[in-house]
Amino acid sequence: MSPGPPHRPPPRGSRADTERVVELLTRPATAAVLVLGEMGMGKSALLDRVAAALGERLEVLRLHGSPALAKVPYSVLAPFLGNAHPAESGSRVEVLRAFWRAVEARRQKAAADLLLVIDDAHELDPASSEVVAELVSARWAKAALAAPSGAALPRPLMELWLDDGVERVDLAPLAVDEVRRYLEAKLGGPVLPTVPLLFWRESGGNPLLLARLVEEARKAGTLRRHGQTWLVTGELPHRGEGLLALVRAQLGRLGPDEREALTLIVVAEPAPFELVERECGAEAVRRLAAMRLVRPAEGPDGVLRLRHAVYGDALLPLIPLTASLSLRERTAGHLARQASTADGLVRAVTWALDCGVPVEDEALLRAARLSLRRLGNTLAVEAASAVRLSASRDAAREVLGQVAYSRGRYAEAVALLRPTASERGVLRPGLAGALVWLAARGALGHPVVAVRDDVERLPGAGEGGLRDLLGLAAACAAGDRDAVASGLGRWRAGPGRDAVARQGWAAEAVAGAVEAELLVAAGRPVGAAPPLRAALERATEDADAAPFLQAFAAIRLVLAGLAAGEWDAAEDDLQRFLISTTAGLVAEGAAAQTARGVALTRCGRFREAWDALAPALDALQGRGPGHLLPFTAALAAYAGARAGERGPARALLAQFRVGQSGPAPSDPGPSDPAQSEDAPAPSIALLQPLAALFSAAAGHALDAGPGSSGAAATASGDSLEAAVNAAAGEGRLDVALQGELLCFEAGRRDRLGRLLEVARSTEGRWAEAAALLASAFAERSPAGLLQAGERLSGEGWTAYAGDCFAEASRGFDRALQRSEARAAWAKKSACDALLGDGAPRPSAGAALLTPREREVVAFAAAGLSDREIAERLTVSVRTVEGHLYRAYAKLAVTSREQLGSALGTSGTATGP
Repeated sequence: MSPGPPHRPPPRGSRADTERVVELLTRPATAAVLVLGEMGMGKSALLDRVAAALGERLEVLRLHGSPALAKVPYSVLAPFLGNAHPAESGSRVEVLRAFWRAVEARRQKAAADLLLVIDDAHELDPASSEVVAELVSARWAKAALAAPSGAALPRPLMELWLDDGVERVDLAPLAVDEVRRYLEAKLGGPVLPTVPLLFWRESGGNPLLLARLVEEARKAGTLRRHGQTWLVTGELPHRGEGLLALVRAQLGRLGPDEREALTLIVVAEPAPFELVERECGAEAVRRLAAMRLVRPAEGPDGVLRLRHAVYGDALLPLIPLTASLSLRERTAGHLARQASTADGLVRAVTWALDCGVPVEDEALLRAARLSLRRLGNTLAVEAASAVRLSASRDAAREVLGQVAYSRGRYAEAVALLRPTASERGVLRPGLAGALVWLAARGALGHPVVAVRDDVERLPGAGEGGLRDLLGLAAACAAGDRDAVASGLGRWRAGPGRDAVARQGWAAEAVAGAVEAELLVAAGRPVGAAPPLRAALERATEDADAAPFLQAFAAIRLVLAGLAAGEWDAAEDDLQRFLISTTAGLVAEGAAAQTARGVALTRCGRFREAWDALAPALDALQGRGPGHLLPFTAALAAYAGARAGERGPARALLAQFRVGQSGPAPSDPGPSDPAQSEDAPAPSIALLQPLAALFSAAAGHALDAGPGSSGAAATASGDSLEAAVNAAAGEGRLDVALQGELLCFEAGRRDRLGRLLEVARSTEGRWAEAAALLASAFAERSPAGLLQAGERLSGEGWTAYAGDCFAEASRGFDRALQRSEARAAWAKKSACDALLGDGAPRPSAGAALLTPREREVVAFAAAGLSDREIAERLTVSVRTVEGHLYRAYAKLAVTSREQLGSALGTSGTATGP
């Protein structure tokens, strides 16, 4: 699909805002409408649309303010004054009369009222402003004016606010959902949900900036399509031609003092107001703020910052070296203060590297780590490579190794991050780098045993027990829960205290993450969350926190929340910890979607789960080590099978096999030509058994569906039971609970005792709901099932509630309580509607019907009587009754009205 016009911004307010302004101007009482918004919000485009919409009803006269003519009297009116010379006449009345004569001549031809459309109204000269104000005040004309938010309008226009007929419309920045709609329209396809959030954050919701960023990302190849989904695969370029052209256009609108003030703020950001005021004057600062290029002075020290950091990144290369060096000399006393802030340090190091000015190693390393969190890999590499002292090179290699890993260069990451020991037994790299080394080896498919042996051979006197902590992570990756449990106890009793003292939140987070896996497996997910969340809270306060280390802990925290059934808490943790940084938005977007898919699947919202997991699959196949790929594929196959996406679900099962790697990654893109070395890795140990369960459940859901043979359904049912039994044998309660519930969803009611036992041994809302469900079905009391359904529905477990209502309806029907049966069935139908399925889901026994039974049941569900069915099939009525009797037993229904739902069709009747 064509990318469209090269510089076309999103149509901010193209419908709602335009209609609002047009509606206001057509009111008899409205004299003028003032449209406000920062540069790039689409004020000029909105005025064009308003003029076009009202052009047939009003005589439109376009005026445009200009900073170059702001001090020339009547400058914008000169083209309409004919032979009059306002500068010579000195009479405002004569100018007004001459202008009105010119307007009247145009109005007489069109026989329409006058609409003044004035762009950049804040740049009108005072004399022209007086004429416009008098015309509007006297109701001789209406006006639509546009100006930047915060700009000072000429006094005559300001006085119009005393008139009740003047309205104001503010153009707000784009919301995240508006950014998503723009991206999908521009790119011609869906985007990974974290992509709009990334572009919204980078652009601040400014439509013009957004358009430039999208163009530059496409040109650089960091925004590209994988499968059907558009992804961001690297850092967004901030110095492309489109952004440079935008900055040049802004500079062209500034006077010399304003340009110098803006340049000074860029070089010294965050720049003290007193410094900029002293060097460039307060008026220059005021105008920059009025144009929404810089923020008003903020904080106790009154510092100035750019409104959009993208401007600073694009402006730096445009500053001549001599001017830049001169500005740095003038701000030398501010450098120490500037380096104390994250933005200031990154800007200072960027400037120094561009200019060839030496920077201390400590500042280089801190800027490199900050850039890692922002996915500024280019600056991270440049800063780490510029380190000079040998004492700092280990830390620099750690940064370079993490960048290599984020770019998919796993062999390079392994070589850079291989742990070593100094003469004093201190291990290098640090904890974050060592964890990335483990992950890179897993991504390359190195045997788990070999990796653990390499960790064991490291010296034991590592800094703060770093070797022991690394050993815990390796055992965790291998799924060796016994080794994790014993090692965790030893570590906390010995070097753990020292590690926490030295490594701070990082050691707590790693230890908390491996312990969380133990607790989730033991059925205690609720207890796993608080200590891990506390450690991650501390991470948010650390500007140097390594994004991979934060993600290592955050993923376990989210999984604990999902295992407990705490969907809201899991979503909050996703936003706060997993995708809270730019690096997280890019690298962990697929993981976030998989987590949402888990929650939706467990709630029975299979269609929504399928839609959420599709972009995650595209992302995981297109980029990354693929740890999540087998699990996500199995989960998506199950959701797809239950949502009716049988073809794609079956294709997923054929393409991905649990315990095997997925397909080879896509070819490396132009943004990172060295990506071809990466090899997919199997699912992490925490997810392997769950992937096996969902794969088996997906196969059974497909084989038990319409058009499948009874033999296939029986075989896949046996496979599902074998997978559930195998999972139960591993001693993980979280996996056992999921397996028993998948059996329940497959129609198996012979395992209710096991489901109840596992649910009662597990903590959390999800387990409590499962226990209530199993208990109600085991007792088989229609009243009890109805009561359980009400409780489950009230707590948000809609799918489980629907199962209870359906079973209650059948029980009431067997007891000949028809009204109660119909009422319970109505509640079941309401649950189906809430789940958004749109059609009843087929019973697990539907696949067990013989072809003749299926034919008879289909006629019965359509409302035909036994005799009518017999006539159509040329069989006896007794034969029809026999087929229906056997079908009722297989489908677990007791009336004809329930047949449509049991078959997964929308029969004429909806309930008993």
